[in-house]
Amino acid sequence: MKSRLIFFIPTLAGGGAERVASYLIPYLNNHFDLLVALIEKKIDYSIPDTLKIRFLSEKNLNLTGHISNFPLHLSKFISIIREFKPDAVLSFMEQANIINILSSFAGKHKTIISQRTNPIKQYENKGLLGKIIKFLSKTLYKKADKILSVSQGIKNKLAEHYDIREKNIFVIPNPVLINPNEGENISKNLPDNKPYILNVGRLDIKTKGLDVLLRAFLIISKTYPDIYLVIVGDGKDRENIINLAKSLQIAEKVILAGWQKNPFQYMKDAELFILSSNYEGWPNVIIEAMAQGCPVIATDCETGPKEIIKGNEFGILAPVNNSEEIARAALRILSDKNLKEYYKEMGIKRASEFDIEIIGKNYEDVIKSVISQ
Repeated sequence: MKSRLIFFIPTLAGGGAERVASYLIPYLNNHFDLLVALIEKKIDYSIPDTLKIRFLSEKNLNLTGHISNFPLHLSKFISIIREFKPDAVLSFMEQANIINILSSFAGKHKTIISQRTNPIKQYENKGLLGKIIKFLSKTLYKKADKILSVSQGIKNKLAEHYDIREKNIFVIPNPVLINPNEGENISKNLPDNKPYILNVGRLDIKTKGLDVLLRAFLIISKTYPDIYLVIVGDGKDRENIINLAKSLQIAEKVILAGWQKNPFQYMKDAELFILSSNYEGWPNVIIEAMAQGCPVIATDCETGPKEIIKGNEFGILAPVNNSEEIARAALRILSDKNLKEYYKEMGIKRASEFDIEIIGKNYEDVIKSVISQ
């Protein structure tokens, strides 16, 4: 008989954690009696039609709604626990992690939580809510049966700042789909199939360093005037990015493609991929780009990219918040066909280590070991 597992995440819409969940859910569904619980009824990614699924809210909630409805969400989740009687609950992201642990006091299930980004950086400049989430996670995380970290760097942060024993933190990087088969024919709105540099992620200047990316692209475009910058993603800073591109006089070369269910064809056809973030956990887009044979440049964040790229073995690391160095790295790749081909081949090799069958088995083993304790 299969063990009963709930996979719990706020939504299956939009971001990197949600995309990872969409890869992981079908694997877990094959190995456990699985129920998926979402806080909001928002699903952008494909999941099995036969999947059991529950929602804590039928509404799309704003920040105030999430705070005011927290007791109701906790109560509803406890009801789901009592109905389904899971052996364990695996949760992604802080809100779900906190509800998971609190509900275990009533439900008595095993709790497995996943920390997906730098726990120190993510709460900076987020006011009272950030302080509340930081306090709750710092207080409650140590009560989880197992904490999954997407990188060694995040594990170190949790052990140092959250006073969690290292033996209770297990590192499992994100999985990727090596050969995605969805949406081969897409229009990128590029004139005359021009060459382009790609960025994929949330339109958040402070977190993703998109102002730095635009300034780097300005430098690159002076040497390669026909090249474009394509940014795939949505977010709160869309208009700010448009305005900055105009002020830098590169607006006609910057294409904001919006959120795409399938960014893989963009990656496959790009000259190179640039991640300009100020901080990350384990940026899956780097590995997804590598899997499509796209050379990668990434900022050397405190956690994440350096573990994927390993020095400059599988791509090029550039300093955080340094447009000139990002541009210099891009110009190296664009001007050297042999170097470009080298990083293309090395990236494909590196990406193969994170195939869903490999990473999914890691999740399966950890979940079963926690259940058997």
